[in-house]
Amino acid sequence: MRLLREFLLAGGSKIHTMCRSDWDLRKAPLVPRAAVCRVVTWFGGGPVVNHLSLNPCGICQAEILQLTRRRDEELNKFVELHEAFTSNNSRGDDIYYISLAWFNQWEAFVKAKEQDPPGPIDNKPIAIIKDGHAFNRPVGGSAQISEDTWKYFSIYDGGPEIILHASRPALPDTLETEDEEEEDEEEQAEETIAEK
Repeated sequence: MRLLREFLLAGGSKIHTMCRSDWDLRKAPLVPRAAVCRVVTWFGGGPVVNHLSLNPCGICQAEILQLTRRRDEELNKFVELHEAFTSNNSRGDDIYYISLAWFNQWEAFVKAKEQDPPGPIDNKPIAIIKDGHAFNRPVGGSAQISEDTWKYFSIYDGGPEIILHASRPALPDTLETEDEEEEDEEEQAEETIAEK
């Protein structure tokens, strides 16, 4: 009967196969009565498989609770960091880019749409590497997050780190405007007159 139960619960999880909490009998495939009778005749009877017999064991309940807490903590921390980022956006902090594909996997995990957490952050599809620095690919597929959020997501490792620096370099002197050039010429003329 263990084999039949493992077959019924197939789907892979880090939680014990015998104790999958996401199993829903309403989604179970229907097996013709003749096939069930044949299996029982060949292998003998066994315990009734219903919603009561598929409850998770104590170990699995603890793992499920721990996973639920982790999801809640990660989602709450992200919301907190994102609200701080959007309310202080004019502060001049660096902005980081993150792959939407990875972010969507993380979001599915914290919202319990996926059982397992995402792997390492994979920003390679949105990155252009030039002179050893990573830049955001302009074709999309990325989202902007704060430095604090990026540091928080570092629990997943991965990368590369793509930063839009808040501090912009000053324009080079060769790009002065016409007004600045006229002011410089007037100052030079005044200095020349003052010297004479």
